[in-house]
Amino acid sequence: MKILDFLNQVKTANILQEKNICFLGSDYQFLFFQRLFYFFENKKYLPAKYKNLIIESADKNEIHTSLTQTFLGEKYFYWLSDASSFKDIEYLLNYKSPHYISFYLNKEKVPKSTDNNKFIFVEIDEEIKFEDFVKITEILEIKISSQKLSIIKKIYSELNKNFTLDQIIMLINYIDLIRVDKEADVIEYIFSVLNNGLPSLNLLATYFFEKKQNEFFKIWTQVYNEYPEMFWISFWADKVYRAYFVINFLNKNDYATARSLSFGLPYSFLKGEWKKNLPNVLSNYHDFLYTNDFRVKTGSTFCFMDLFYLNHFSC
Repeated sequence: MKILDFLNQVKTANILQEKNICFLGSDYQFLFFQRLFYFFENKKYLPAKYKNLIIESADKNEIHTSLTQTFLGEKYFYWLSDASSFKDIEYLLNYKSPHYISFYLNKEKVPKSTDNNKFIFVEIDEEIKFEDFVKITEILEIKISSQKLSIIKKIYSELNKNFTLDQIIMLINYIDLIRVDKEADVIEYIFSVLNNGLPSLNLLATYFFEKKQNEFFKIWTQVYNEYPEMFWISFWADKVYRAYFVINFLNKNDYATARSLSFGLPYSFLKGEWKKNLPNVLSNYHDFLYTNDFRVKTGSTFCFMDLFYLNHFSC
């Protein structure tokens, strides 16, 4: 089953109530799956309470225990993320109960002896055409104005290429921030982001707030030279500024205001990763970035971003 067919059937027939799900593809689409399950959970399409069980960071015994035991009969819908490197793939593909599971698998890893009756297999397209981009945004109820949709169509046309699912989610995130009267600048900037095959800045921010040091620096070493210092100051100042206020409102149980201020922050931040970040520390980060903004403009800065990251991951 293709991804668009799957999305349509989720909305029309709610096939998530029936079987486990295995997504197949060539590359794991982190941002897309994050957005997809956030949508499923909010729309109450899932057959049980959603729960992350990241298979890459759990050992085999922990996986087996979580998937075979229940507390007072409570079931979960487990998202296992990328299971391609899991050593017991056949166990996952033959899983029956008591919970529901879903995961991504490199299509070359699927054993020929798999019992297809236990799973829905969803093929992830390597490239998404503009027409399919529009369909996906409609299914996921992502509102894009006609002016901004016109800009996206122009980006598709002028780059003369299709995009991965992660790239279209990144495109959606960027396009939501722009002003339509700055079209030329926006298109030039998005060209630079989408046309170089670099990892997502959203993923960089995700690992930053989750304090996953190794994953963060793996991406940072690939992207830091692609943007000037002033970009990184602006990028992180916006993130920590929003995060500061979101955490304050979450601590007051004002979820509606927190959600309204959270745009541009990783989806995992609102789901619980905010607890790993302290407001006073974020405030200090913003002061640090403000000070170094002045220093960059006067030519007196030196390795300040290294110090910024060192302080963050050491506390």
